[in-house]
Amino acid sequence: MTTLRPIKSGEQILNYYGPLPTSDLLRRYGYTTAKHARYDVAELTWASIKTIIDSHLPSKTPTNPTPSPSSLEEDDQEEEAFILERTSPDPDETGTLPGPAHFLSFPEELENQALARITALLPPSQDKPTRKRAARRVFAAVMVEGIRARLAEYATSADEDEALLGDLRRERRGGKGRLEMAVEVRLGEKKVLGEALAFAEELVRKAEAEAEAGERRGAETGDGARVKRQKTSR
Repeated sequence: MTTLRPIKSGEQILNYYGPLPTSDLLRRYGYTTAKHARYDVAELTWASIKTIIDSHLPSKTPTNPTPSPSSLEEDDQEEEAFILERTSPDPDETGTLPGPAHFLSFPEELENQALARITALLPPSQDKPTRKRAARRVFAAVMVEGIRARLAEYATSADEDEALLGDLRRERRGGKGRLEMAVEVRLGEKKVLGEALAFAEELVRKAEAEAEAGERRGAETGDGARVKRQKTSR
């Protein structure tokens, strides 16, 4: 074993298990610590996301013909679930973390898989830039709805878990009990989902702004073309 800093004689030495979420610490080693909350994760299933996509973009409508079977057939390589996690800076040479962890993006596999299905269901008459903007807008809306649905699966809210933890800690006699650690794991998942929801809601705002800007550019281009035609006809 190698140390990252000098250790005094008689000083307690703690083994570091690596960047594990609270859930893994409890499952593997039987304890939890607030220091690992930055590594907490939450899961979204592809089945839930796909259902929401299909509800946003029904495959049979007058303006949206049925996509070809090959474009929507199940791919053996499709991921069945996706892990949502924060981006955490690596420790420096002394083992110190340089800053907090933040939720900065959805998994690339989730984004690619969702956008592929969304694009297959969009009206084929749209030009490529419009189609791309529409797909991004739908993806953002789907993620908001999917995360809200995932949070609704819990029997308690994050605020209720915070209150329960406060009660358990006040009543504690000695070390943490299993219930307290289990609630910490559950609350950690909800916090990740909450940050992911805020990120998705920001994506919706950006997608809507981009769509409005695209529509304005299209309108300006159309106005310019009409003026040009009028001048030519004169």
